[in-house]
Amino acid sequence: MSSFFSNCARIIKILFKCDKVLSFSSIVLNLTAGFFPVALIYLNKLILDSVFALLVKPGGGEYILHAVWLVVLLNGLILLRGLLTGFQGTLQTLLGAKLQRHMTE
Repeated sequence: MSSFFSNCARIIKILFKCDKVLSFSSIVLNLTAGFFPVALIYLNKLILDSVFALLVKPGGGEYILHAVWLVVLLNGLILLRGLLTGFQGTLQTLLGAKLQRHMTE
């Protein structure tokens, strides 16, 4: 197990030696992308709570408005996730090309 961590440390050092900004950006984007599934599940839960509250208390306009805003927020988060995924792929391609050039020099 310690050889795994020592190998990871060596790989990270090589990546940061190759390009610090791209490496740090890639790590931040990967961590950020990890929070999207949790946020999407939580927003779906809030939407369902609003719909069930509307079923229990018919005529509750605040529940409808709340659910609409949550759906808008959910769609915005899905759009942001798609943009982030595309940017992350481009960033990893750039980092891979720089790493390949660094290893061949």
